Amino acid sequence: MARDGLGLAVPDPYDTSITVGPTSIKDVTQETLGAYVKANFEGTLGGLGYKGNAGLRYIDTARATLGYLSPTATTVIKSDFGYWLPSANLSVNFSEDLTLRLAAAKVVSRPSLNQVSASFVPNTVNMTGSRGNPNLRPFEAKQADATLEWYFAPSSSLTAAAFYKKVDSFTVTTVNREFVPGFSERFGLFDISQPQNGEDGSIKGFELAWQQALRFLPAPFDNFGIQANYTYVDSRTPLVDAITGERLPLPGLSRDSYTLIGYYEDSIFSVRAAYTWRSEYLNSVGGAASGGNNYVSGRGQLDASAQINLTPNLRLTVEGINLTKEIDSQYLGEPDRLTFTAREDRRIFFGVAASF
Repeated sequence: MARDGLGLAVPDPYDTSITVGPTSIKDVTQETLGAYVKANFEGTLGGLGYKGNAGLRYIDTARATLGYLSPTATTVIKSDFGYWLPSANLSVNFSEDLTLRLAAAKVVSRPSLNQVSASFVPNTVNMTGSRGNPNLRPFEAKQADATLEWYFAPSSSLTAAAFYKKVDSFTVTTVNREFVPGFSERFGLFDISQPQNGEDGSIKGFELAWQQALRFLPAPFDNFGIQANYTYVDSRTPLVDAITGERLPLPGLSRDSYTLIGYYEDSIFSVRAAYTWRSEYLNSVGGAASGGNNYVSGRGQLDASAQINLTPNLRLTVEGINLTKEIDSQYLGEPDRLTFTAREDRRIFFGVAASF
């Protein structure tokens, strides 16, 4: 509309005379068909009550990707993925306050449409770029979980969980130096980041969680409460650091993370403050020519929210994000090889919520 008012023609994004125009197009069609069957069961064995379910799901995904890998190279790639996904869940009640939960399943996770697009986004200033991967497959995982839950007081619990996942063809972002037709003739080689299907990997770990409502305190302190959790994750992959030769963990997973929450709640007013922290993690895998692997530094963040109930159907809300203005940073291989740093500002949101 604005271009028409100024008498300017609207550019055709498929016009190959516009160098970046065609490569920025993201054209992906995806159709998914699913069906499942499930059976529930419950009973008593040895004086212990149990209940659970078992099921089987089938998912079929058909995908077609159209686009330009470079201004001079087009592609049309079609793929179809079908999966049978069994699952089972079981809970055993040792008493009214103590429950054991067991679960096992095969799962898949489809990549986002952005990850499977054929678009190429160049940066001719620092000679980098990013590209989707039309051949990217969903990654599969076989997983098992066990959780022991103890509800020792009203609105209070102590839980411990252990988990194991065997991951097949997990998605990892790699960086490679490439000659890109239509760009490199003028600008030279580009360091291209692109999602790829890796080999098999495994994830195992445990989680501890505690929730305590301080109901034993005199009013109004009996409306206060505390929540805390800690998670440890150990991941292993066949990926190897191109510089050190050491095995790499699964990208995107911190080894240690925890959350501390304090809250106050009554019929009119509630407030909650949460501090969340996670250790450094692998962000993308890079070759020696591009400087090695990219890591995100560990960081914590303090958030808070409050709510006032004016009527049963109307309430005022306020939320604060990153109140301490923590810094995000990334590095190559070692923390002193800083590649990116940014201070995300404090954000405050006010709102009115109504229900009818």
